[in-house]
Amino acid sequence: MRTVHGVVLLVAAVAGSSLAAAACPTLPPLFPNPHVSVQQLGDLLTEVRSRPGFSCRPFGPYQVLCGSDGSHELWWLTEAGHPAHPAASRGQIVTSADTRETCLLRDGYFAGPEEPFSQWFRELKHYDEQTVETFRKQSNAT
Repeated sequence: MRTVHGVVLLVAAVAGSSLAAAACPTLPPLFPNPHVSVQQLGDLLTEVRSRPGFSCRPFGPYQVLCGSDGSHELWWLTEAGHPAHPAASRGQIVTSADTRETCLLRDGYFAGPEEPFSQWFRELKHYDEQTVETFRKQSNAT
């Protein structure tokens, strides 16, 4: 069985050099393993959805994106009907003070089957690449 552990903890840094990639930190894990129990994931989703100022909006089929204007942390959550459900992925956009490199850091947790989660995680990382490229273009224009 292929493991997703290494994939989940990879930094979604879309960097042009190893120096820039090295400037991107990693997210501290919320659980020791990305495969969690249904109860652990349910508790996490309840906590994320109830954060002050956080709101959720649709993001693709059977998915929601949650965040707030005052937070650099975003959460992607699957809903019933999504192949990876139940699953969640956390993302943070950071800019290195040293290199000014923008990185989107991502991790994720799942209580369902691993392969659909891995596929969903890869799709989110592709979205990350597009997001970071947009931020780079905006910062280069200023």
